[in-house]
Amino acid sequence: MLEVLAALGLVLPAVTSIAPVFVPLVAAGLVVTMIGAMFGHARRREFACLGLNALLLVLSAVGARGHQLDQVPNAAMAASIRAAPVGARSMVAR
Repeated sequence: MLEVLAALGLVLPAVTSIAPVFVPLVAAGLVVTMIGAMFGHARRREFACLGLNALLLVLSAVGARGHQLDQVPNAAMAASIRAAPVGARSMVAR
């Protein structure tokens, strides 16, 4: 249930343009949730679930970082971030 609420927190601000500043915070909270889920599944020896948790953790972390870069207040700073090397640019949401 918590994951569904986090998904709504990631999607709704982008769709409605209401409080988009909370999207990186929701994504960071989802990262913490996925870390806890991974520990819980590992404790129960449910190793089949770890891959999905790891995937969601990585997607949440990339989404949080990409959304933070979109909200950089200084246009020159945003341009310099976008001009980063190719490996670093893959984290920037366009």
